Amino acid sequence: MGAPFFIVGASRSGTTMLRLLLNAHPNIGVPKELAYFERCARFTDLENWKSLTLGTDDYRTFVRGFLQKKKVALEGIDVEQLEEEIVTSGAPDLARPFQMTMDAWAKKEGKTVWGEKTPKNLFYVDIIQEMYPKTKFVYIVRDPRAVVFSMNRFARFQDDSVLNAFNWLQAATKGYQLVMNHVPEERRYILKYEDLVADVETTTKNLCAFLDEPFDEEMLEFYQKSRSNIHPHSKDLGGVKTLTKPITTVSVDKWRNGLAAKDIANVEAVCEKEMKQFGYELTGKRMAGIDQAKLFLKMSYCQWQQRRNKHLRAYQIAFKPFDKTKQRFRKIFSN
Repeated sequence: MGAPFFIVGASRSGTTMLRLLLNAHPNIGVPKELAYFERCARFTDLENWKSLTLGTDDYRTFVRGFLQKKKVALEGIDVEQLEEEIVTSGAPDLARPFQMTMDAWAKKEGKTVWGEKTPKNLFYVDIIQEMYPKTKFVYIVRDPRAVVFSMNRFARFQDDSVLNAFNWLQAATKGYQLVMNHVPEERRYILKYEDLVADVETTTKNLCAFLDEPFDEEMLEFYQKSRSNIHPHSKDLGGVKTLTKPITTVSVDKWRNGLAAKDIANVEAVCEKEMKQFGYELTGKRMAGIDQAKLFLKMSYCQWQQRRNKHLRAYQIAFKPFDKTKQRFRKIFSN
């Protein structure tokens, strides 16, 4: 089995496209998202995974919960049998369930190298690297204006350019630094979405070289089988049509006409430093005084929420200011 790898980056940055592209290789397998490490973090103190003290019953409950939750992604695997193999193969250990699950899935698919794509894995890079020292990471970054345009239209996110820009910012700062600080240079690959869509074949060949696998022409036709490789829930959320067609540059600049001028200005104000770092040119659009005040208030809200939830590594802003309060009042008055 070759060295495993993880695709990481901000949501809506092209991580799914990259997963499908690599999964089309005859030797490389990348399943639907497993979100294993986020589940671990909810279960226990993941930073102390090496010194975990856990009873067999609690461990079995954790393993069973993970496998049952991910039955769709693990279709074709006897999860009950896999659970038994994991629990009885040694002392409770958080690295083993994921390793054995991925090995079982790769074997079922006839693949010799496995990778995993869950965007929030970005915030656990240092722990993942400790658990699997030989693993590699592919960090994909995309113009935040394009990311925000996509997020605003995707059912899983709020239709709010400031909040979505702030979430991109966390991936471009906190997440990116985890990759740069904890992953040796020879085991990390920094990829710009725009480079991928501009020259798919060259980029794919470079990725294959990074993964120590030969390039295969079938990868460029991944879209022909992509419908069966997309989670059913994702199809309902929107934004998967482009994955069933050949890769083009059409989506690169959609934000220019899709975002209002004030939204572009908001994104650039929030992400200016990091945009320059990654080579994205600013439009220089300005916003009215009232919009500047709204930006200040929303950024203050985002920063406050981050401080409140600093114990959560992968925390993202999921609600607009006062949304939860409004929901509570609606529930009270509807009864």
